Amino acid sequence: MDQKINLEKMELEALKGLQKDVAKAIERFAARKLEKAIQAAGKVAEEHGYDLKDLVAAASRKSKRKPGGTAASTPLPPKYEDPDNPSNIWSGRGRRPAWVKAKLEAGKALDSLKI
Repeated sequence: MDQKINLEKMELEALKGLQKDVAKAIERFAARKLEKAIQAAGKVAEEHGYDLKDLVAAASRKSKRKPGGTAASTPLPPKYEDPDNPSNIWSGRGRRPAWVKAKLEAGKALDSLKI
């Protein structure tokens, strides 16, 4: 597309209209591209003897589980506890909470915080 539009000479309303038209064109383009991808994936699924909907459902179920069969949202049991405030607990995974950092900086050993 070699056509160039001189935006500097356009009025505000015309620019806003053009902006809406461009947004709609982008949405339609993305929808067409997505539909082509879905059709191509469906053909590949059929070549392997599957229905695309079944594959998507199976992948969705699989992605909701962690390795080992536990649900992704299952919290880990606490491994460490703040002796000054038992409501402060930590599983030992992820970033160290501020209360753990404070205890370690005060000279406590991590093992002394184990439950």
